[in-house]
Amino acid sequence: MITLGNLAALMKTGLHRAIFVSTILLFPLQIAAQTTVTLSGGDAGQGLTLDPAKVLFAYSLNATGSTTVQGVTFVPLTLGSLFTTTLDPFAASQNSANDNALRALLQGVTWDQGGGSPIQTTFSGLVPHGQYQLNVLQWSAQYATREQAIVVNGSLVAITTVTLGSETAQNTYFNTYANASGQIDFLMKQSDFYGGAGHQDGVIVNALVLSSVNAVPEPSTYAAIFGAVVLGFAAYKRRRAA
Repeated sequence: MITLGNLAALMKTGLHRAIFVSTILLFPLQIAAQTTVTLSGGDAGQGLTLDPAKVLFAYSLNATGSTTVQGVTFVPLTLGSLFTTTLDPFAASQNSANDNALRALLQGVTWDQGGGSPIQTTFSGLVPHGQYQLNVLQWSAQYATREQAIVVNGSLVAITTVTLGSETAQNTYFNTYANASGQIDFLMKQSDFYGGAGHQDGVIVNALVLSSVNAVPEPSTYAAIFGAVVLGFAAYKRRRAA
């Protein structure tokens, strides 16, 4: 990873490499590969670990009220259609306050009606080009396994073959970046819209969490950094010529 700490060393290799480095810095907006893990309970380390100081948005889709898990309050967000279930996503032995709160959250299952009611929302008010982590919590209860596509700011994050069965709740998470307007546009659709060939039965999702990762300077800041690099390199050349 290229950091400001090693730019000085890079300057010694020539101005053209400093320009190359700065170009890399100016366009860091790729999305990290997604990871899917099993949710075995609501406590930290059981598939979902939340830091209240970093969580910016926590949505429980189509909930009738707020739910607090690990000190983070999930508020309702109306998307798709809600189905409720009394099936249990966790083992009966999982009965802490966090377990019970996440259990109740997952027992509200949101479906996109086979694509007729898109699972789509926009996170706004973010730092332009800032880095964030998005968690997508999924459990389908008695509904079928399906293949789903996750799309952020118009780019496909992944086509995920997820086993959404009554005994398996899942957390799919990845790092991404806000766009130049300080927004992250989130969309979930059937994977066949993006070339997926797995079972298609619409999209199921329960909750979304967006957290800050690292403050990433805006492009204007990078331009100032690059200007400092150029000036430093010029001073370095003058010293060598003296």
